[in-house]
Amino acid sequence: MAPTTITRATWTDDDGSGTTGTILNNARLQGDVYDRVDGLFSAAAGLKSAGPLVERNRATPLGEWTALPYASAVFTAATGTWTVPSGAYFYQYALIGKTALIHFVVGAPGSTTSAATAYVAVNLPAGLAPASANTNMLGSVNAGTLTAATVGLSPGGGIRIYPNVALSGTIPAATVYCNVFLFYPIP
Repeated sequence: MAPTTITRATWTDDDGSGTTGTILNNARLQGDVYDRVDGLFSAAAGLKSAGPLVERNRATPLGEWTALPYASAVFTAATGTWTVPSGAYFYQYALIGKTALIHFVVGAPGSTTSAATAYVAVNLPAGLAPASANTNMLGSVNAGTLTAATVGLSPGGGIRIYPNVALSGTIPAATVYCNVFLFYPIP
């Protein structure tokens, strides 16, 4: 744990007689240590830390964003290909307990589908597959016109972006823009 806001007490060594300096008995420990540790974790005060918190043996602190490096294989389409150049891409995630937060933006120039397709898809980072399938989140797809889109998660580890809330129709072969922010439970 990072440094805390516990106020420190000065203890001095004694001559061994137990009557001089700081006498370490239960009452002294209660006031100087135990009460202050209890106060640090009390429900009324909340957890206090001067630095980042790390949980579940993760390397990245709680809730801090991790940017994912560009990889063209992350982007796929149901039909044809979805080409996303490295300059048209932003993809990051954060973890809080058993909740994953994902944010990605795919924009111009050059983000295109080669054919009309039922959906475009983005692979999830390793270890962030959802606990269950979910198709209740909305994002946006712009293939010539701005529309609401359904964003579906599959337990296999992918984000599918459909052209509308009915999960029907097609995204035309065109420039595709997406801005998706979602959060979901992970196992």
